[in-house]
Amino acid sequence: MLMPMFFASCEKDDANENEGVTINGVWSNMNGVESTQINSCFTTEWIRLEGKGFDGLTAIYCNGVKASFSSILNTGNYITFQVPAGVPIAQEITDETIKNTIRIVTAYGEYTYKDFKFKDKNKMPGV
Repeated sequence: MLMPMFFASCEKDDANENEGVTINGVWSNMNGVESTQINSCFTTEWIRLEGKGFDGLTAIYCNGVKASFSSILNTGNYITFQVPAGVPIAQEITDETIKNTIRIVTAYGEYTYKDFKFKDKNKMPGV
């Protein structure tokens, strides 16, 4: 009888360094409002990130600005936090690598979610 043999490689896959940490989507998380998947939000709103590898969360950045978070609101698959009031928007961002991004840092790696727009009600043009 032949026994199948499996070989595991310990080589790091440089093509996907952040395989263990991923953000799959961003959801609204405002009290009294139905939660929906979103691609933008206003500063000071509460949002929820869904993904994996969030254990050991050490930092969250919105367009490069560090956001506060409470570990009791987070699990390995969900992070709930309030977007900081001072997040720069649109033309205020000179570093294109952080523009429209949410970056999370965990004990196991980091991940940057791109194309998420932050808006500020105080900086919107008047109608």
